[in-house]
Amino acid sequence: MAQLLGKVHWDALVGKFTKWDEDPANFYTRQAAHVAEFIRDTVPVCRSLEVGCGTGLLLEHLLSYGYDAHACDISDGMVEAARARVSGMVDDPSSRVHVSTEDELPFNDDFGLVLAIGVFPCVADSSAFLQMLSRKLQRKGYVCAQSPNRFSLYAFREAARHLLRRQPQIAWNLIRTGNWSSERPRQCSSARSFDKLFSGSGYERVAAFGMYRSRKLDEPAPRRRGWLGRFLVRHLGWSYIAVYRKKPTGQYAQA
Repeated sequence: MAQLLGKVHWDALVGKFTKWDEDPANFYTRQAAHVAEFIRDTVPVCRSLEVGCGTGLLLEHLLSYGYDAHACDISDGMVEAARARVSGMVDDPSSRVHVSTEDELPFNDDFGLVLAIGVFPCVADSSAFLQMLSRKLQRKGYVCAQSPNRFSLYAFREAARHLLRRQPQIAWNLIRTGNWSSERPRQCSSARSFDKLFSGSGYERVAAFGMYRSRKLDEPAPRRRGWLGRFLVRHLGWSYIAVYRKKPTGQYAQA
């Protein structure tokens, strides 16, 4: 299950990600905090695995909320940064954060919660990636995942900005996929298609929220929108985050 952006790409971004983590106004810093609160309010405390953990910001939040949190990343540099971030919270960070490969996830046990925030846009086959996540999930476990929306206000604003800068290829990438890189697919280009991906794999959505990638439109509580606000952010927001649970089948349906 190939990743479009490999470990060399992510190793080169460790310094930038670490700098972003220290900026409370940065979108990814804000998103990590909101996702952690979302998990706290939606998923019972359990053993969790974050796939594509980056520098460990979400891992740190989950540990602070009492989750038996573990994580992995294909980047050695990201794993080292994540271990350093949680070194004061756990006895053995190296047992909590492992290097993964594109085709296999570490850890032998199953998890009650598997997270993939910002990872689906970077894989070549979303269905195969979801199957890989599912193999690490307990029978009644949850998956929390995120995907960008191709037709977001943010993507169109950034496309217009790059056109004015005479960068038509980046503008076209944003319009085509909702992201900057031409290598990123548009397999899941909306909240609807993301829900469909999970539904087709036997999951039901438990809860969801969206973010525009704008402090004025998102803060202080992106999950506390009225029905109209939820409708608009679902269709025009940039980041769609949802928790899914495997639908009970056969003998499990009676459990």
